[in-house]
Amino acid sequence: LKKVIAELEGKYDVLIGAFHLGPEGEHGYEGSITIAEACPEYSVIFCGHAHSKYNEVTNGVHIIEPGKWGWALAKAVIKLEKTDDKWEVVEVVTENLETKTVKEDEDVLAKFKFVHDQSIADANLIVGEIAADFIASPDYITGEAAITTMPTSQLEDTSVIDLINEVQMFYTGADVSSAALFNFGSNLLKGPFKKKDVAFIYLYPNTLVGTKITGANLKKYMEWSASYYNTWKDGDVTVSFNPDIRGYNYDMFSGMTYEVNLSKPAGDRVENILVNGLPLVGNNIYRLSLNNYRFGTLLGLELVTMDDRYYDSYETLQDAGRIQAMIVKYVQDEKGGVLAPTVDNNWKITGVDLESPFKEVIFDMVRSGELKIPTSEDGRTLNTKALNVFELIDEEVLKVSTYVVQAGDNLWAIAEKYGFTWEELNEINDLENARLILPGQTILVPALP
Repeated sequence: LKKVIAELEGKYDVLIGAFHLGPEGEHGYEGSITIAEACPEYSVIFCGHAHSKYNEVTNGVHIIEPGKWGWALAKAVIKLEKTDDKWEVVEVVTENLETKTVKEDEDVLAKFKFVHDQSIADANLIVGEIAADFIASPDYITGEAAITTMPTSQLEDTSVIDLINEVQMFYTGADVSSAALFNFGSNLLKGPFKKKDVAFIYLYPNTLVGTKITGANLKKYMEWSASYYNTWKDGDVTVSFNPDIRGYNYDMFSGMTYEVNLSKPAGDRVENILVNGLPLVGNNIYRLSLNNYRFGTLLGLELVTMDDRYYDSYETLQDAGRIQAMIVKYVQDEKGGVLAPTVDNNWKITGVDLESPFKEVIFDMVRSGELKIPTSEDGRTLNTKALNVFELIDEEVLKVSTYVVQAGDNLWAIAEKYGFTWEELNEINDLENARLILPGQTILVPALP
């Protein structure tokens, strides 16, 4: 960009950027903020991709992004003054104009009604039958279809992600497949299988890629994905997500079995990997199926090269090579039009102890709305901080009682009486020596219903 801007010097009055980039960079690519820092010649940068509600100034450059799904129209008003036969920018004002307050243009609606009607008819086209609900409890805590706490689909293997990976592996002939859920509440419900249901479980028009990858780089990719989780700590009764990583960047894998150990730091979590029943070998070459967007991610991470690509559905099939269309084709051609939920539970989270006497008390508080699970600042990532027993006690959200130590007591026995571990009681009480408690000593214990 700096080279192009230098070539344009003296040939423009106002320089405006329009980039398919978010404010922040990702996957080795720079974001709009970095561009503004390096190129103050811009007056405004209109950006997208991250779907953020963003309107800030960096290095004198206005950066604006209008959210998602038509939430707003990004607008910039640029005031110029002419001095010595040269126009100069003297003021820039940017704002996101929210569309909810704008009345629809009836003439435009009428003119393009046929497009709307055709789209609705196409979305409701029945392409098969769903034999049973795929995910019984989409929300992990409430069990509801709407995800308000944490998605079951990112805490355990589900039949939805297994279906997507099954389709990808079938058409690429891959050993291993990876896919993400773009919608936390992705599900298929018993009844007619319509085209719109495909978009619900696979939101974007991605295409399918097959690539070769070494075992060592496949492991690095899996670790990259597993960094989506926060490290578990003692007292946590939930697993939580990194607020700086979008849910669509958490990939789940099929064609292999593996464990994600959340007691370990990011980069060293994925364990016990078996491909076709055999341990992953670092210098072996594996075939991996994934979408074109994630293939670009792996290129940016230098885990694969363009020469590693052995299959590209778009090159072969054009629009019929979009994964949405391939799911429909697979169901009709290979499943006889009938979809039944199957899940192989090939991966699981380990290194956590989520059981606590307080767990159901805490979950009831979440269900009632008394306790909220934190989200990212922009609201796009749910469940960004674990619910922790000790923190909730410190904050007096959870109540504790007292117990007076009797002769012959020990911390292990007291803890067992209250359904705790001695380590948990030790942490609540901040004891200097858990092995030495004295008759008459008062210790804190759970005040359970």
